[in-house]
Amino acid sequence: MAGGRGIMSKVGFRTTWNADKQRSEEPLAKKDAEIRAAIRPVGEWNEAVVVADGRRITYSINGQVTTEMIDDSPKACKDGVIGLQMHGGYTMTLQFKDIAIRFLDQP
Repeated sequence: MAGGRGIMSKVGFRTTWNADKQRSEEPLAKKDAEIRAAIRPVGEWNEAVVVADGRRITYSINGQVTTEMIDDSPKACKDGVIGLQMHGGYTMTLQFKDIAIRFLDQP
């Protein structure tokens, strides 16, 4: 919810937030069903990769790009803490393993 904007980018879409804080969306090349098929069932591990490169953030699961966001809004967060998200409303177990952070200018 960076800057109070709610969902930043939906699965299956490339979302651009412009300087006037308005969003536009275009579908990714892959269809929603193809993207969702890459997600392993409950009880199996998924590999999530987030690449934050300037104003562009790309999110992939198991090697499949699921969403991309380009943020030209003045509300764009340029630094801060890294958070791990969990959706509320249901009883669930959430686990993370092998978390690593690598700067883009490093090999």
